[in-house]
Amino acid sequence: MWQRSDAADVVIGYVGRLAAEEQVDDLRVLQDIPGARLVIVGDGPLRPRLETLLPAATFLGHQSGEALAEAMASFDIFVHPGESDTFGQTLQEAHASGVPVVATGRGGPLDLVRMGIDGWLYTPGDLADLRMRVADLAGDAAKRRAFGAAGREAVEGRSWEAVCDQLLGHFAQAQELRRVDRMLRARRERRPELRPERPLGGWRRYVALGDSLTEGLCDPAPDGTLRGWADRLAYLLSARGGLHYANLAVRSRRVRDVCGEQLARARELRPDLVSILVGANDLVKRTVDVPALAASLEQAVQTLRDDGADVLLVTPFLPDRRLAGIYAGRFSAFASRLADIAERTGAILIDTDLFPALADRQNWGEDFVHLGSRGHRFLAYRAGEALGVPHAEELGALDEVFHAEATAGSAHGGARTRCRGCGVGCGAARPAMGSPPSTTATSGWAVPRR
Repeated sequence: MWQRSDAADVVIGYVGRLAAEEQVDDLRVLQDIPGARLVIVGDGPLRPRLETLLPAATFLGHQSGEALAEAMASFDIFVHPGESDTFGQTLQEAHASGVPVVATGRGGPLDLVRMGIDGWLYTPGDLADLRMRVADLAGDAAKRRAFGAAGREAVEGRSWEAVCDQLLGHFAQAQELRRVDRMLRARRERRPELRPERPLGGWRRYVALGDSLTEGLCDPAPDGTLRGWADRLAYLLSARGGLHYANLAVRSRRVRDVCGEQLARARELRPDLVSILVGANDLVKRTVDVPALAASLEQAVQTLRDDGADVLLVTPFLPDRRLAGIYAGRFSAFASRLADIAERTGAILIDTDLFPALADRQNWGEDFVHLGSRGHRFLAYRAGEALGVPHAEELGALDEVFHAEATAGSAHGGARTRCRGCGVGCGAARPAMGSPPSTTATSGWAVPRR
């Protein structure tokens, strides 16, 4: 069993079968780095030649089991040259031993090495770059320790159980996306994509922009004021305390209104989170220019991003109603463009096509144009999931159970009032048009809708 005999030396280690001609030049360039010595683990037809060319190197031959693990752990730097390895299991073994790595920037190493975090990737075929990267680590003990610790942390969750669970998760996602594809009423230019939840940010100033879907029409609180999905989301976010919130959404507004007056008012409030759900009123007009609408909205999103705000972008949606199908193609095209906008600007996207249940009748008000209370709750919790609100999915399930009895009571003859906002019996005691609208604020701001 090999043991280090000189603690002053930095040990550069290599593990692999000695059979490829490219290994000769790759290893020769490492043999005389000041303050370091080369240790080679492995055997093969090239070993005699390499022993002649690298007289100062230590050759340990084939190792396995505990002997290999101890040899790997004794390295200060692990080198993975060559361009024919499709994965690089030895890279993971080095990381598991807390050893920083230097590997070729091609193939498997691209997925295993985080440049400047747990190792270096050198330009494929550039031996000078390889030597420079190794020499950099050889001369910096603090960097070696930092890279090694990051590598160890990176592989701690890569057990066979974890990897297999991840694979099963990919299969489940594929099944879910296939289900979504089959339920789409119009073909998408860009398919909906499941995205990982985002860690909860420290947002303190949230502004909601949009039309009646965000204003909360057909969803009254006990005192008659409106409370839409954004209002409910604000309550979720305010659980951490200190949230200032303003809902600037107004019924009948279109993309040009959000990108004009609403955007200007929002910027005055200097928000760090802005939600935008708009476009439905544009998409149901006799004629519509979807690319122009998307371009205008992208400019507004980019303006907010340049201001330093996170933007939650929500795709417009339709109820499960036959007449709504005539607009499905437009909504689909607009949703695809919003996905592109989110990718280009770094906005957080809620692609509502991923939630077909939102179109169910029970989520909509009596007018079948605006969401009801159940629909707003559903969308608020989906937004919470997208923003990384802890346990948002579980909270949504509990909320659904909590409201089930009230919903059943309403379905068996509960009294309803006529909404003067949308003109049908949706239960909202909305003030008549023209009277001063109510203020919506969780804390701090008191911004009336206009």
